[in-house]
Amino acid sequence: MVVCGQLKLHYQPIVDLPRDKIAGAEALVRWRHPSLGLLLPGQFLPGVESPGLMPEIGTWLLHEACRQMHDWLPLQWRPFRLAVNVSAGQVGADFDGQVPPIIWRSG
Repeated sequence: MVVCGQLKLHYQPIVDLPRDKIAGAEALVRWRHPSLGLLLPGQFLPGVESPGLMPEIGTWLLHEACRQMHDWLPLQWRPFRLAVNVSAGQVGADFDGQVPPIIWRSG
């Protein structure tokens, strides 16, 4: 899908203030539209849900967030949680099959 090539994830840190450390992040999707610029989810998600594009976007989002999480593994942020919002219609019996496994390395 053309739109997936224009989607970007931005990561908002979640900070543990008492410990003064990053405890996680939230993945935030944005659409870098070729003529309209950077669009927030409220500007484009309603338009992609009705034609049924949301499952494809949701799958891309999960895979991209997991890829980024894998890239962060060497930083050894522990504990670290990555929050990803998905469409309610995407969550079902086969939801766990949409999430790629991440191999945690120790040390």
